[in-house]
Amino acid sequence: MTDQECQKLLQNNYQRLIQQLEVDKVVNALFEREVLDIDDKEEIECEANRSKKADRLVTKIMRRGNENFSKFCDVLGEFPSQKHLALLLRNNTDQGKKLDK
Repeated sequence: MTDQECQKLLQNNYQRLIQQLEVDKVVNALFEREVLDIDDKEEIECEANRSKKADRLVTKIMRRGNENFSKFCDVLGEFPSQKHLALLLRNNTDQGKKLDK
């Protein structure tokens, strides 16, 4: 999957991600995996509310390429409450669904 395809997939699922992403859990795990650096982590944590934090995180992941997209999906899959989001993103990639709706 190309970087552009990863971006499009995140864009197509943006609203669901913003509404359902448990940012604090995910940010810490992404920091541990070096997808985010300390500046990214602090920038996200400083946002006023959960949806703004989620927006900032998804935007950063969109710009990080397919390797970090894959790590993002892995992290989502590690949390029972976020597994459905990992499945949503992975099913779109695994089943070869068209990314441009």
